[in-house]
Amino acid sequence: MKQGYMRLQALVRSRLLTHRFTLLRSKMVTLQRHCRAYLARTFYERHHQSVTVIQAGVRKMIAQSMFRRKMIEVSTAGFNICPCRLVPSLTARFVTQKQNVTLVDDTLCVAGFKIG
Repeated sequence: MKQGYMRLQALVRSRLLTHRFTLLRSKMVTLQRHCRAYLARTFYERHHQSVTVIQAGVRKMIAQSMFRRKMIEVSTAGFNICPCRLVPSLTARFVTQKQNVTLVDDTLCVAGFKIG
């Protein structure tokens, strides 16, 4: 009879341990899933920011080269056109970045270029 109680007690204890192990394993899997998702999100965000910075740099280089080409075309054609008219968004930058702004013949002249 003592053997029967011992076997029953061992069976109950093994079932409790199995149940506890299953719960613990499911919680660990959930924790790993959340950690991996967080790491994937942060990696994606950093990667996205890096790509954005690279794209902005490439677009800047393309815009600068296009501006230089237009300036060469204008200077070789012999026209006296303000470079600000070639790139519309450049006017505000020109006026804010340059220090030597003067008024000549009722037109604004920035660093030797007529604006307006």
